[in-house]
Amino acid sequence: MNDLETRLSAALHAEADDLSARVDLPAAAAELDTRLDSLAGANRRRTWVLVAAAAAAVVAALAVGVLLTASRHDSAPASPSTSYATDGYVVPLTFALPDWAAASKPLDDGRKLVWQQDQCWTDCSAGQDAKLMLLAPQLVFGPGPSDRLVIPSSAAYLAHLDALQAAHLIVLSGSHRATVDGHPATVLDVATSVDVSGGLGCIGSGQMPPAGPEDGCWSLVAGTHVRLAVIDADTKPYYGSGEVSPPLLALIRTNDGNANQATYDADLDHVVATMRFVTVKPTYTSTSSVLPFTIVMPAWAVSVQPAESTSGRLVMWEVNCEPNADCAHAPKLFAVLNAESPGTGEADPLLLLTEDPRVTTIGMVTPTMVDGRPAQVGTLSTDKDIPDVLGCEAARSCLGLFAGTTTRIAEITEQGKPPILVWQSWTTGAPGTDSMSADFDKALASMTFGA
Repeated sequence: MNDLETRLSAALHAEADDLSARVDLPAAAAELDTRLDSLAGANRRRTWVLVAAAAAAVVAALAVGVLLTASRHDSAPASPSTSYATDGYVVPLTFALPDWAAASKPLDDGRKLVWQQDQCWTDCSAGQDAKLMLLAPQLVFGPGPSDRLVIPSSAAYLAHLDALQAAHLIVLSGSHRATVDGHPATVLDVATSVDVSGGLGCIGSGQMPPAGPEDGCWSLVAGTHVRLAVIDADTKPYYGSGEVSPPLLALIRTNDGNANQATYDADLDHVVATMRFVTVKPTYTSTSSVLPFTIVMPAWAVSVQPAESTSGRLVMWEVNCEPNADCAHAPKLFAVLNAESPGTGEADPLLLLTEDPRVTTIGMVTPTMVDGRPAQVGTLSTDKDIPDVLGCEAARSCLGLFAGTTTRIAEITEQGKPPILVWQSWTTGAPGTDSMSADFDKALASMTFGA
């Protein structure tokens, strides 16, 4: 072996030893050593062929080592976190909430949850400007001021973001698919250079142009970075029929220049990775000794938190109309009332309602049985507010009918006791309400009473 071959062989031996130490490939290094030792007895041409092959093997092994090392590069560590469970949110779920967010109570209106640090708009080097949000947007505003778009799916929301990027309003990066507790999702980064009013999403019907959070709309804000997960979750539909199912957005927003941006991005990834969707049991059982009953709820009410009166005589499931919304998404109410007394002292409140000139009776009032008790069921509508006609669950706490609503109502009687009223109300003629009467009848048929 000449001097060049000796020096080349020594260099390759050293490269193999270094590679073995860095990527933990001792078998590959040993094989390379054996092959290099055979150089001494080979002719010059054979030597250079083997040298070239060995060098190629080293390059390939180094490439493997780079890949292995790259796969071990983790993102910035996430902040300490505690378990959090939503209470009455549109998508019942649990997840690991960063401790910096858990230090404050979230803003909550049923379709959004927001945890807010102290904002900074000039010097953000301290990094205390993160906003964590869960949002189920019903619509968004696009590139133009009149581009008001209903969001029927996750794919439609992602197409909305693509349109904003095509209009040079935002820059998207790092998009990748994920799975969140069995639900498909897309995670990506959003950078903004100009404000996009209502571009993140609105939880009501939205105004044109959208003014801001006070109108139920959230914007993409210039000079911010958003880590965003668009999750195909089982959110409550915009319309009652379920044809429109908005995605669930989970995001953390920081201002540009935030020294902790990588950590906050990791916080969002941790929130998404730990997110679990809670299966809400459709059966409700009252805990009141005054009104003990069990019922299988209508599908729209399953994820709605029931409101139980302190008297124990009233339970309500209510989806209200958001402020400044046009109520096209059909606010609904389901209620069970064991009245302290009917509104006018009569023993037959349903008969009283059908005889009221302010009420229109739709179809016939029909007899039925509910858990062995005689009952009668009818459908009513009114274009006027009619207070207190359904009865009172306590003194000065009475219920009535509201203008512009249709109500399917059942009066259940038992000898010697006040009647029990069960009813469901919705906005008259609103989209997706055709099945409301049938849904109510199904729930009523499932109702059983305790002792």
